[in-house]
Amino acid sequence: MPFFLIGILIAIISGQREAARRRALFAEHALKEHADNLEQANQELIEVNEMKDQFISMASHELKTPITTIRGQAQLMLRRLTKQKELSQEFADVRTALEKIDEQTYRLSALVDDLLDLGSIRAGKTELRPGRCDLCEICRSVVDEQCLLTGRVIEVELPEAPVMLEADSERLSQVGTNLVSNAIKYSPDGSPVKVSVVRQENTARLAVQDFGQGMEKEQLKHIFEPFYRAPEAQSSKKSGWGLGLVICKDIVERHGGRIWCESHEGEGSTFYVELPLWSL
Repeated sequence: MPFFLIGILIAIISGQREAARRRALFAEHALKEHADNLEQANQELIEVNEMKDQFISMASHELKTPITTIRGQAQLMLRRLTKQKELSQEFADVRTALEKIDEQTYRLSALVDDLLDLGSIRAGKTELRPGRCDLCEICRSVVDEQCLLTGRVIEVELPEAPVMLEADSERLSQVGTNLVSNAIKYSPDGSPVKVSVVRQENTARLAVQDFGQGMEKEQLKHIFEPFYRAPEAQSSKKSGWGLGLVICKDIVERHGGRIWCESHEGEGSTFYVELPLWSL
């Protein structure tokens, strides 16, 4: 082959290599720029999320005191009116208004508590005060309170012997209250709610069953996500912010346990909590 043709081939190959090198450099530069932009956007999202959490925490703390004060004053006036043997229609209307204030401030206070708990969860600052406690006794207390508040029938199946745990009894009461109140909320009027405790080899299992509408598999994937509310809750305008189950999950897992739900559409739902037994 003539030398000039060899030279042309070498020039073509060299040109192609140079073009490929430039394209690679351009692609590398574009990729780095894209990665930098993503990193910046991610950092901005983190900062915005932190600001949001700080705002929620500050707002919750600021709301807690006035809500507590309003409710306390409403309860004080209710007690005074209750002592009166006879009330005029005007004061009877005042009592009705005070009862509504007491009910709504209780609801607001519970929501604020949930927001404060969520802030602690996200900051990794959920505090536990563990000690020996009886899961059956916790369940009895929760059931008695919910029966008194709602007037609903709650069926209870508990072992005769205590089921002892090394746990924070107040936090477990919070879990029980959330699960039972949810079961009542999503059960038709007149239908029972079932609460049971079973002692297993190394664990205790709490089950809270309702006979409501139940959930689809897709809904079950999201029920432990913050602010998630099932379509039924949204359409029926049931109260709540979708925080209770998130808080339950955090408390249970911090005790070394697990929580899950089994549900079939049209057949109701059962929430299970499994916790390690107290050991010497």
